Amino acid sequence: MNLIQHYLPDMKPGDKVELTFFPTASSGVLKYSAWIDYDRNRKFDGIQENVVKNVEGGHAEIKTVSFTIPQDMAIPKEGIKTR
Repeated sequence: MNLIQHYLPDMKPGDKVELTFFPTASSGVLKYSAWIDYDRNRKFDGIQENVVKNVEGGHAEIKTVSFTIPQDMAIPKEGIKTR
């Protein structure tokens, strides 16, 4: 699994976050996911931390997804990881 970490220093609870995924394959269907380390344990493994789950896109299809940082979550220090 190839994880890419993105630092978004201005993220805060209640914010709507948009992520755009650009395809890296020459054929087939791709699946994209994203995680935020809300509990700040650097593991990106909590159930609520998987904020984008297996969004499918074609090999030539750019996908944009959005989610909102819950009001009761800590401000993530580690940013967002995507694959």
